[in-house]
Amino acid sequence: MSGSLTSFRCCGREFINGHHLDFHHLVDCEIYHPRTRAEAEVREEEARHQRVEEYGQRQVDASRRAATVQLRAQQLQAGESTRRTLTRRRIQQFMRSVAQEAASRTRQAQDARQAAPVSIPTPRAESEDSAIPSPISFNDFRFTRMQPPNGQLLLVDTVRRRLVGQLDHTRGHFRIRWNRRAFLRTHARLNPRV
Repeated sequence: MSGSLTSFRCCGREFINGHHLDFHHLVDCEIYHPRTRAEAEVREEEARHQRVEEYGQRQVDASRRAATVQLRAQQLQAGESTRRTLTRRRIQQFMRSVAQEAASRTRQAQDARQAAPVSIPTPRAESEDSAIPSPISFNDFRFTRMQPPNGQLLLVDTVRRRLVGQLDHTRGHFRIRWNRRAFLRTHARLNPRV
């Protein structure tokens, strides 16, 4: 490219002023325009590499987040499973102790009846206690849940088909409310002094 006071030359052509020369550089210059195109291609290649790197980094971050979420879910599931197992064991242990206590109270009632003075019972059509099998074991007692809306957990003597008590569960603590009359009527002949 060369120029004079009155004209500019570039690519074998002559331009009368700088505006025409600038337009030539932007449109069809064989010297200037290829260099600009090469720079644009380099910038585009760098931008493409940048996009590829950003995509790879996003994939790595997404994989890490997914692994973290999965690990957290596994930890929560393991903790919940452990909590359910411990709760189930506590309930089973409590039910076993309640059943043993019911069997012990039954034996005490029978011993008290045998040690009581002999009295003439009032005649009646059928004896409630005649169908009570012996011996009494804590395996005779089962917990059963009533149908909604109450949903109460009851302690039932399955052998003698009697309700013995009701289980109360409040804030992780268990308590049995004994049905004393049904308990005594079910498991022993009533002692007049009881």
